[in-house]
Amino acid sequence: MLFFHSIAILFVLFHKSLGEVRTSFKILNYTGSGCPEGTISSSINLDTTALAQSFDRFPLYLGPGTIIRDHYKNCTLYANISFSEPNWQLYVNPRSMDVRGYFPMDVGTSLRVQSKYDWAGSNKMATNTFTVQGPLRDTFIRYHVDNATDNVVVSPCGGGILRTRYDAAATTTTSHPGGFDPDDPEPGIEFWTFLTSLQLSRCPT
Repeated sequence: MLFFHSIAILFVLFHKSLGEVRTSFKILNYTGSGCPEGTISSSINLDTTALAQSFDRFPLYLGPGTIIRDHYKNCTLYANISFSEPNWQLYVNPRSMDVRGYFPMDVGTSLRVQSKYDWAGSNKMATNTFTVQGPLRDTFIRYHVDNATDNVVVSPCGGGILRTRYDAAATTTTSHPGGFDPDDPEPGIEFWTFLTSLQLSRCPT
């Protein structure tokens, strides 16, 4: 599973892949209820096969005393991706993705998680969606495989601006859903990590 790749916590990374080609990944900006300033980190692994984006604070709350906005979190990130050599491009979401998250749930509660990817200047978007069902004690890890060959977005030749968007929404069928106090979790357990498959390729001639 992609989740068990090593994750380097850096905002600008240069990695060797496919010989002497280096991939540069730099976050330009980000916004959303699930990513307060200074709470995210991103990296591309050494062989440019996975993008890891981690969130220190992506908390959802469901239960007594919560309001609608507590049940939903999102984050949209923009990053500049380029290569050390000309005539290369990057495929995003060609195979699969992993998610590690934190959200305790009772029976009757479900969590819908979605990721979206697109490149600036393109109308094509890749989307992954899956659901986690309660009961769930604390953390979850899910491996999402998409066999659709067209659920992939390709950068312009030489790279470009990649937009990634992550959403999580909690719903329940019970009238008194169990929740948790935000002060209850152990320190550091609430982080979320999304790992998205990548593929570096030469531009078509």
